[in-house]
Order: sequence, then C-alpha cells, then structure tokens
Amino acid sequence: MMCDGDVVSYKSEFIKQILCSKEVEALYDRHWYAECLYLVAMVDYLCRKNDIPLYGGFNKLRSCKLDKVLYPSSVTMLYSLSKDPSILEQYYNASIPEFKRFNIVENEIEWNNGENGQDKQGRKKASSD
Repeated sequence: MMCDGDVVSYKSEFIKQILCSKEVEALYDRHWYAECLYLVAMVDYLCRKNDIPLYGGFNKLRSCKLDKVLYPSSVTMLYSLSKDPSILEQYYNASIPEFKRFNIVENEIEWNNGENGQDKQGRKKASSD
C-alpha cells in the first residue's frame, strides 16, 4: 500500500497513521494478536463511523478471532468481585460489532472533538463567565 495516493481518501488522521505505519503487520509478526486485532477493529469502527470504505489490506485478518473473549480490566474486576456471569454477558452483548467480531469486548470509544461545550473526553467545559 502506498501512503501517498491510496490513503489520501481516508479522512481520519488516525486511520492514515495506522495504515502508513504498518503497525498492524508489526503486531501480527510479533504474535501480539490481541493488539493487532484491536487496531484492525478500531480502524474498521472509525471507517464505519466516518462513512469510509474498509481498507482491503486487512481482509485476511477480519476472518480471525481470539480463542478467548477479551474483556476490559474494569469488567473483569467487576466480575471477579461479584461472580455474576450476567455482567460478562451484558458487556459482551453491548460490545461494538467491529470488536466483537474478534472476541474483543469494547464499548467505550466515543471521543468528543471539543464541540458543544464539552472537552475531548465529553465532560462539560468550565464556563469562562
């Protein structure tokens, strides 16, 4: 893939950085499959959210998935404390489809760009009155 012409159509700077850096391929080569698939899921999610066509270079990876479901540490801790299996099921069912495809539970990606009186984490900005 060329980072000049092919990626120009990709609106997101993050997507451009990932595609041009070959980070996904490097993680795969190191056998860091969870990290590799997480990045592919993130790129696919951002493509869907921004109405950008999927990058075809990840097609082979899209048929892979982790042997075990990977939960965020906060969910794992909550489950460990409660021993309530419905917690895992609830988070799994609410997971973003691009992540769930790889057996990765993720549902907290949204990032505010600072508009609408919020900071980048979505918190209300302090007024300057």
